[in-house]
Amino acid sequence: MQHDDLILVEDMLVEVRDALAFTDGFDRDRFVTDRRTRKAVAHCVQTIGEAALHLSEGFVAAHPAVPWEKITGMRHRIVHGYRGVSYNLVWDVVREELPEFEIWLSDLVEE
Repeated sequence: MQHDDLILVEDMLVEVRDALAFTDGFDRDRFVTDRRTRKAVAHCVQTIGEAALHLSEGFVAAHPAVPWEKITGMRHRIVHGYRGVSYNLVWDVVREELPEFEIWLSDLVEE
């Protein structure tokens, strides 16, 4: 793994952990109605996608099981669809995708 890739992986891991911590104790309804939390978490998800965009081609190719297109696609939805961001979708990403992604990123950092 290139040094820059490791830095980006570490950055993504911080954002994943922040998103999970920010939503700890929340249910979907509370998340969707809590403006501060949903915006903070959307920013975390956006930053994860931004970091993924800057990973080297070799790194991305070496990890084909990771849904890179979904990760960067979510970033695009938040950045370019700011008026229509689905916070229900952001919630689903945090609850269904990020816990597994956290494990994967943690394993890479430990290598």
